[in-house]
Amino acid sequence: ASVSGLECDACMYLANGLNQTILHNPKVLTFVTDDIEKVCSILPDSVQALCMNAAEQTAPLLLNHLGDFIATQGCADLGVCH
Repeated sequence: ASVSGLECDACMYLANGLNQTILHNPKVLTFVTDDIEKVCSILPDSVQALCMNAAEQTAPLLLNHLGDFIATQGCADLGVCH
């Protein structure tokens, strides 16, 4: 295998690991959701509930999409895989 092939394989391995172990981890999801909810808590009362619901519903989707993107496109975007 060529060096660039090995670099691509290593990048893909790391990207998939990041995706599975971090971005799909329930503890990370809770951490991100809690941080978004902290921001919600400083907003006016009239929008706090909407913000909290959005945080709980969109945080999992954002992390899943981010993880899937990193696993499929990240190495190509870094120029490691062609």
